[in-house]
Amino acid sequence: MEIDTESGVLIPFSLTSLLSQMPELKEVKANLSSYSFEEPIDSANASVDTWMEIGNVIFQKKDTFDAFVVLHGTDTMAYSATACSFMLQGLEKPIIFTGSQLPISHPNTDAKENVLGVFELLTKENKKNPFVEVGLYFHQKLFRATRVTKIHSSSFDGFGSPNTAPMFEKGRMNSSLFLNSKTTFSFQPHFSQKGIAVVTWHPLLNKELFLEHLKPGVNILILQSYGSGTLPTYPWLMDALRKFSNSGGIVINKTQCYQGKVDQGVYETSNMLNKIGVIPANDMTLESVIVKAAWLYYRKPNVLEFKLAFFKDYCGEMG
Repeated sequence: MEIDTESGVLIPFSLTSLLSQMPELKEVKANLSSYSFEEPIDSANASVDTWMEIGNVIFQKKDTFDAFVVLHGTDTMAYSATACSFMLQGLEKPIIFTGSQLPISHPNTDAKENVLGVFELLTKENKKNPFVEVGLYFHQKLFRATRVTKIHSSSFDGFGSPNTAPMFEKGRMNSSLFLNSKTTFSFQPHFSQKGIAVVTWHPLLNKELFLEHLKPGVNILILQSYGSGTLPTYPWLMDALRKFSNSGGIVINKTQCYQGKVDQGVYETSNMLNKIGVIPANDMTLESVIVKAAWLYYRKPNVLEFKLAFFKDYCGEMG
């Protein structure tokens, strides 16, 4: 982003301006080439189409480059990086997202540290990089894309991985965390856009408001529950979830907690969800649950097939 001189607000800018803002890139020991969308956007405007456009660019250039660095706004970067993980499984090349909390034109920007940090990571000792999946690099840490989330609105240390350690931190690479499954590459860029709703349960959510989320057009309900996956045992709530499930709807149980996982069945409240057919989201981030649900539903709209497939770990999204 850069500051608009007339309005004083932050606006997107093209990568064609990047070299003038970062002359340090000339010192990177690699052959660099850049690609910029015709109309750069604020990442708050990122959509499924944005994910597919990023994926298509990488797919089209997969045989030309050894690695890809995606510069992206921080607000939705975890979503886009996660989407690329599902789209480009098995590519076996580094795809690393990064960005900044302050615009590159700001005197105290973190953009240069993050961008140059990625290139240092990719070109270190000129050896073949052992990291060959999709990651997100921020504040000297490299996270698996499907395990990262934005944890602070403005801090330079703005991203975290709730349930697994960073793959790179403080100058050290933790290769034991890398994906070791050899998946045959196939480009799978499509996501369903048919009615995925996310609802956070809270004590003031009443029947009338909740039922608004189960109206026709909603196919998947991602329900953010308490603790290890508990919800109130209100008869009307269980009946509503049962009817939604019996009519072909899919309910996914995602904990509100930053760390830990859904352990459906430990308490009476969550055991009832097992009987209804609610899917526990394990320890996935909300970004991964949403992206995975959309990616899977496009391929497996059959409820039983979807449920069986959801338990599979495709690109390190589950612990």
